[in-house]
Amino acid sequence: MKYDSITWNEVIAVHRTIRGVNLKQGEVISLLAGNESHQDTIDQFRVTYTVPYRAPYQWDRKCMDNALEKRTEITVFKKIAKNKWHNLGRFRIINQEEDQIGIKYTLNPV
Repeated sequence: MKYDSITWNEVIAVHRTIRGVNLKQGEVISLLAGNESHQDTIDQFRVTYTVPYRAPYQWDRKCMDNALEKRTEITVFKKIAKNKWHNLGRFRIINQEEDQIGIKYTLNPV
């Protein structure tokens, strides 16, 4: 699948934060994927997104778990280069599992 690249200004119009997980009233709205330190993997059929165990991410993990339970649709943006992004579209969390650095969430396209 081919995606047109978009700028950070276009991403921030939807995502509204520099944090990886955009939350509004405890609901996950969108994700910034492609962070190698989080071991994200991305293709057209699946995204895996890891939220670290560290304390500052506790609320993100709770909201991601809630999105899994509610089957919330989440917009996913993938960073491809400095100031170049792809809007991968809407995804749903279908699974979560623990690994050595955090909770790994698997998302499939809607």
